[in-house]
Amino acid sequence: MLCLSYICKFTPRDKHIVLMGEYFGHVMHVIDAIRAQDAAMVVSSTVHRKLSTKLLQRMGLLYLPPKVMTWRYARGVRSLAANLAAAPHPVADASAANDKTSNPFENDVPAELEQVVDVLLCGLKDRDTVVRWSAAKGVGRVTSRLPFEFADDIVHAVLELFSANESDGSGNY
Repeated sequence: MLCLSYICKFTPRDKHIVLMGEYFGHVMHVIDAIRAQDAAMVVSSTVHRKLSTKLLQRMGLLYLPPKVMTWRYARGVRSLAANLAAAPHPVADASAANDKTSNPFENDVPAELEQVVDVLLCGLKDRDTVVRWSAAKGVGRVTSRLPFEFADDIVHAVLELFSANESDGSGNY
């Protein structure tokens, strides 16, 4: 799992896209087998769950093209006097300008990503801290590359984990 995770991290994205459909199903089958085996055992492998979470996160990131966030800090004029002189009225938000030039295929999200997000959200409820950390990093990274509508759904799903109905007394959060 660790080797596959490093391969997904360091190999260029365009090389994975060609074969992604073939080996995604195999990886999901192995991860389901590990989860079933862990459920049957008294002492389960934390490392297997952590590495499977990490691998799925990286595979999910391969499905989504990297994009620059419109809300990120953009360096501007360093002099306050020059900045005030150049813009006497409030400047329009940069994200509004970037939304007009967005990609029309931005809302195309692969169906496999739903499985990835489901496993990551289940990882947030894991009993081991390292698995929850890995799942949280994965949820954050995948959500940052999704269109706003899909990212909003994931944020709501994460917030539902904190509801009283989801609490099983384990106190993991």
